[in-house]
Amino acid sequence: MTVIQATSPGDAWVKASNHLLEHGVKVGNLTEELNVMTEITEFKSDDWFEPHFRKIMGDDRIDFARTVTFLKPEMSKPENPFIVHTPVLEYKFIKDHWHQSYWGRMVAWQGTFNQVENVIKILKTGKAVKRCELIIFDPSRDSRNPYSQPCMLAIDVKPRNGKIFNFNYTFKSYF
Repeated sequence: MTVIQATSPGDAWVKASNHLLEHGVKVGNLTEELNVMTEITEFKSDDWFEPHFRKIMGDDRIDFARTVTFLKPEMSKPENPFIVHTPVLEYKFIKDHWHQSYWGRMVAWQGTFNQVENVIKILKTGKAVKRCELIIFDPSRDSRNPYSQPCMLAIDVKPRNGKIFNFNYTFKSYF
């Protein structure tokens, strides 16, 4: 197994991508390497990442992605002023195809389940759990075309002793 040490998620992405480009094996038109893990050894700010990512991907692609993903969540407002209302975060999507974005799948899985709020609720208990995940891959949509699947499949968070001990994400990229 190859372990790539990084100081933030952005640093991990850059280092994993560079590793794949340098050491990946060509399989058809794909470059891949199996059994690679990133380890975030000390968390530092990712403020440097967006300008770096924009340089690689281009401003037009990043700006477009922002317009089709989500708006900042807002606290819900009471529909009836005479009924006690408990405010909750409401996620409003910009486009009808929100289910195609990672964020859309995380906050409203198949239109019904907010995985982000569920993970936060689990983490707040402070207990070690076997499964605390955000699933991105939707077999009903993504399995139909094996060449057009999300790069990130899942995020698996392992809370231990009141801290996030292990934060795994499963991703695949095509270079």
